[in-house]
Amino acid sequence: MRTFYITRPLADFLGEFAGRKNTQGYDESRTYKIADCNRDFVWNLEFQTGLIKSVLTNAPIPTIAICNDEIVDGGNRSTTLHQFVHNQFKVNLDGVEYNYDEIRANADLNSKWLSCQVNLMVTTGATDDQFADLYENLNKGVKLTHGQMMMNRNHYPLVKLALGMINRPDYEFPLRDIVGRVWKSTFNDTKTKREVTFAFQIVASALFGHQHFHTKFPLHTKLFVEVTETDINAKISNLSRILETFDSADPENNISRKTKSDVFQLFIGGIIYDYRAIEQFAVFQTKWKAFIKEAYTDLTPKDLKQIVDVGRQRSKEAGNRIKGIADNVRDYLNGTLVLNDQATPASDPDDESV
Repeated sequence: MRTFYITRPLADFLGEFAGRKNTQGYDESRTYKIADCNRDFVWNLEFQTGLIKSVLTNAPIPTIAICNDEIVDGGNRSTTLHQFVHNQFKVNLDGVEYNYDEIRANADLNSKWLSCQVNLMVTTGATDDQFADLYENLNKGVKLTHGQMMMNRNHYPLVKLALGMINRPDYEFPLRDIVGRVWKSTFNDTKTKREVTFAFQIVASALFGHQHFHTKFPLHTKLFVEVTETDINAKISNLSRILETFDSADPENNISRKTKSDVFQLFIGGIIYDYRAIEQFAVFQTKWKAFIKEAYTDLTPKDLKQIVDVGRQRSKEAGNRIKGIADNVRDYLNGTLVLNDQATPASDPDDESV
């Protein structure tokens, strides 16, 4: 791995920058691309116009870091510059609005644009793990989400499996059809929201034990570093049987997509816990098929929330929320847990600890 620093004319840099995927002006053939692990574009118009004003007043622009031709720090700056040269917004200079074409048509402003230099930190020859370490080191001042950390380690087979589960482009998932039936088939195109984390919790715990149903990234790291494609292939049937149990509650696929998604997200942890806790698969499937049917058709969202929240509270001392939920489902089916009209405590979602 080699790192060096260079200064280039802004126009030259933009001539090699592909832009952001799935946005206007994206050009796959260009050299520099935004790394998949980078957060989504979040700058508002004030930030965007502020950067353009910096360019036109020769104010310094923070260094853009590139590793193996992928931008690992400076994605928002690069995207803003790319959007401006495609006339996607204007900048107000002394009360006059200018788009990019109008800047270039103005001799004085054009001169300032062409004289702008951009500093680049360029790293070449990095391995996948060196790339990931560099990204995380450059972003120490920002609390990276669990999802971003996962995207940054997308060269590991177990992470790839999780990304495939939520239909990320370029990632395969062998059970995609059934996921679309029991959970959902379309997902948010973002690296910062909980879907990436949630998918990893599901695949990790379904394949390798319910103790992995958490959001503690350092503990997840130990798992996905060790797991191979062979390990996944040997265990994928566990996840298949869990998803099939959900599917068995609605074989005709008549229940609304939203209802299914809500039930899945609330109870997937509990069902993963029970998959190993109940020794006989037939007993496990009978319990959860019966409950999921009721959850789909008879129980209200408030009822479901009571089961989940009370289950979590019961399990706080043991530190195992999904066990509490599984126990509560058992008690509900046995008639020993009676739902009431009282307000339930607010859910206490897992922390995204990275």
